[in-house]
Amino acid sequence: MQFYHDLDKELADNDEMNIFIITCENIMLPINNAFVQEFERRAAQKRKGRAGGSLEDVTSFVLNYFKIPASSAPEHFQADIEVDKWIRTSDKWLIGISCKRTLRERWKQVSSADAALLSQYKIKHVYHIITFDEDLSDDKITLLGRQRHIFYLPDNSRILKRAQKFIGLKEYIRPISQLIQDLVKEIN
Repeated sequence: MQFYHDLDKELADNDEMNIFIITCENIMLPINNAFVQEFERRAAQKRKGRAGGSLEDVTSFVLNYFKIPASSAPEHFQADIEVDKWIRTSDKWLIGISCKRTLRERWKQVSSADAALLSQYKIKHVYHIITFDEDLSDDKITLLGRQRHIFYLPDNSRILKRAQKFIGLKEYIRPISQLIQDLVKEIN
């Protein structure tokens, strides 16, 4: 509960960020349908850029709260990969965190970056935090998954539930509530 108190204090004067409190609850606790429906309703009312930026801010807050060291991508980094945060793993590789409401804007750009490029920059994985996944097709999941991209979707996502049933998809897609646990495993 201290987490929610800290979050409320941090975001008290920022109406734009308040709509994303549910994302933090999603990471912290098992989620129920009412929270996700309200989150999606509010997020849909915001412009895409503002929603994505606020999601990035909330993700930064959550990473800080759990003491997961993360840094922004250097401005000179141009590897066909748009990443919002970088996390160094215990084996000295990087995990990129990409925060977007939907993958629609990025998927073609991301798909052009091949695994060799990821290896060149010592990028172990790119984790995509996506809150609206209805345009995330099996083809996109498979194409990007083979290139070391992993998708974190709302726990009650229809796409998540369907993909977890298929061998070719389930290794590339995870519930958002698993994000912190996965990151902690990677950095320790």
